[in-house]
Amino acid sequence: MQGEAYRGYKASMSRYFYGIKVQLVTTSSDIPVEFSIVAGSQADVKGLD
Repeated sequence: MQGEAYRGYKASMSRYFYGIKVQLVTTSSDIPVEFSIVAGSQADVKGLD
């Protein structure tokens, strides 16, 4: 299924969600340096690659 790629699990709320995640790297003064857009099913660690 194509939609399954965007189905993620949020453990802190014990719920599934559909969509994308935006991961953002910032400086200590909150200035964005780098970002990554990944599917909801992709692990957070994979976004750092």
